[in-house]
Amino acid sequence: TMLILLCNTPATGTADPWQLADALKAPYWLQLSGESRIRYESLDGQFRRTLSGSDQVIALRSLLHAQARTAIGSFGIELHDARAYRNDDGSFVSSSVVNTFDVIQAYYQRRWIHNDKALQQSRLKIGRFTMDIGSRRFVERNDFRNTINAFSGAHWQAQLTGDIQLDAFYTVPVQKLPRSRDKLLDNDFDLDEEASKRRWWGVHLQFPGFVGDTQLDLFGYGLKEADTSELPTFDRQLIAPGFRLFRSPDAGAWDMDIEAAWRFGTRSSTLSGAETGDLRVDAYMLHAEFGYTFANSWNLRLALEWDVASGDKEPDDDKFERYERLFGTRRRDLGNTGIFGPLTRSNLSAPAVRVSFRRQRWDGRAYMQWPSLHEKKDAWLVAALRDPEGNSGTRLGTNFDSRLRYWLVPDNLRAELGASAMWYREFANKVNAGPEDNVAIYGYFQVTAYF
Repeated sequence: TMLILLCNTPATGTADPWQLADALKAPYWLQLSGESRIRYESLDGQFRRTLSGSDQVIALRSLLHAQARTAIGSFGIELHDARAYRNDDGSFVSSSVVNTFDVIQAYYQRRWIHNDKALQQSRLKIGRFTMDIGSRRFVERNDFRNTINAFSGAHWQAQLTGDIQLDAFYTVPVQKLPRSRDKLLDNDFDLDEEASKRRWWGVHLQFPGFVGDTQLDLFGYGLKEADTSELPTFDRQLIAPGFRLFRSPDAGAWDMDIEAAWRFGTRSSTLSGAETGDLRVDAYMLHAEFGYTFANSWNLRLALEWDVASGDKEPDDDKFERYERLFGTRRRDLGNTGIFGPLTRSNLSAPAVRVSFRRQRWDGRAYMQWPSLHEKKDAWLVAALRDPEGNSGTRLGTNFDSRLRYWLVPDNLRAELGASAMWYREFANKVNAGPEDNVAIYGYFQVTAYF
């Protein structure tokens, strides 16, 4: 019924978007929104060490968000359902694909307008919620991925003098359940729980107009965790300060995105809980991007990019130098994910060339990337492949990635088509138990209804 209503909406750029609250004649104080998405994915040429052969999945995701506005603030709840079909015992499946019916947001929110030059307005959210902050490379509300990260705690946002934006949060990450492979393959239900001995916090400042139209971000994030009977951890205690210089794309102008972070602290060497001693963490990441947008009707943009995430140089010493992505996005910089996603921000060096466009209802992007291991003795993390002697070299392959989107009904119904291919090179061809094929080919098609 939802898709029929959306498809009957006039398909013009001036049509008002279809709204669930209007259709249900909801009271003015109740805001309803959501989405429904179906995606078919296919992968030929598996790269993960524990899997082989081709793979496919039909991934479904549905969201419904209700927010009630009152005199003392807003109360919100968001329901989330993510399921997968057409997969089997040889398929890739995890809690990033399946999370059957759960509550990802249940919060109270209050906004204030301040008569103060230093603090103009602010918002406090407490409860369970999702977050998008800055570039989203450190914390994101997942978009392409079938499931969405949630956190419980407090998130304060403020607008300071000079339009400076502040985000500060202290949270407990929510653990998506179930975790067992059999239950995930069966789309079994299990209520998500807070990871009670894990803490994730951060402070992020954005300074627009730092130099001309260049924005400066300064931030620091932290993670502290300990084992529980249900969730063993590496007992990480981490701090990650960093910065970002950002100039947004504009017609006939150069843009840039330079972001770097250093991570230090301690972690245990194993998940076993044995007294093996702590490792000293010393890791970093860098994203550098320079682009130019042509002043034409296609808004064509060309860009050069380079992503670096440190690897563990000597796995047997008392240091841990591999950068770990944690809760940040990877798709925008490192390609399509889903049952594909061979790259993550960990032990990686990946230069790339990108082209993108946006014209009326259309937008698209494509790029070529040449990923290598940052350290030859450390792992290709997603594939779970490693040469501890470092004799297999570093070059992973050549990666092509693309996406094309079109609004069937503006603001309501969008179709998306994507394709990726990774041609394996030195490391993938030499390492023990490496991929059987010479190339991995991935494609997907999805339709998303927004209401």
